[in-house]
Amino acid sequence: MKDHAVDHSRRTLNLSMLAAAALGALPNWTRAAGSVYRIAYHEDFAPFSQRRDGKMAGILVGIMEELLVKRMGLAIEHEGFPWARAQQRVKEGQSDAFVTVPTDERKAYTIPTQEWVTQGRLTMFVRADEPRRAQMEKIKAIAELKGFNVGTYLGNSWVKSKFTDVEVNYVTNRESALKMLQAGRLQIVVDASNATRAAVRLAGMEKELVELPPVLDVSEAHLCIGKQSPMLAYAKDIDAALRKMKADGSLQKLSELP
Repeated sequence: MKDHAVDHSRRTLNLSMLAAAALGALPNWTRAAGSVYRIAYHEDFAPFSQRRDGKMAGILVGIMEELLVKRMGLAIEHEGFPWARAQQRVKEGQSDAFVTVPTDERKAYTIPTQEWVTQGRLTMFVRADEPRRAQMEKIKAIAELKGFNVGTYLGNSWVKSKFTDVEVNYVTNRESALKMLQAGRLQIVVDASNATRAAVRLAGMEKELVELPPVLDVSEAHLCIGKQSPMLAYAKDIDAALRKMKADGSLQKLSELP
């Protein structure tokens, strides 16, 4: 249950937003809203979202700052949690939204924007010296992964929704999955290409772990707003702002790997 401090913060604009409103820098409907909206992120999902110096940072955070704060004039708080918990918070109404693939499970408690925020590729990562690497490079469908020791991180709903007939080992986080792959405890890690390549680079495993060419699936991540959130009132405006960001090239620029 939310405590008084949390409820109070949701009803109050931060000082910078109040100052901007006082100067007439924000549209009237923003000044009237008077709410701080909470976006929940995976706290360990570099380069898209990660905790850095006690604050959330990354590609998704940058896009949300441009979209919701600069273009929409909304007061936003970026929150980081283990991914399963982040989703649960939106489901329970403790946070307002998250950015991810709108699966049927997530659409049961959120309304996704019509416009996508980022696009991603689901690929395979293996040890560079994997004996069956040549065979794996010829895989064209997820069903062909049956019989392999496949893993990914807990809360990876993209994999969960697509690997319905393939057994997958779910571990605590992406870094743990990569360490298990490095140690030979997994044969394949299936995950989002950009985020996993960044994690491999950060862990210094670039010579030991490689990404295979086949693309198992392509997805589009949307801003998914909780059905209980008053933020839904801005859904059409958010879609319009996203279309402008695509047209002026800013969304593409913000989506590039650091």
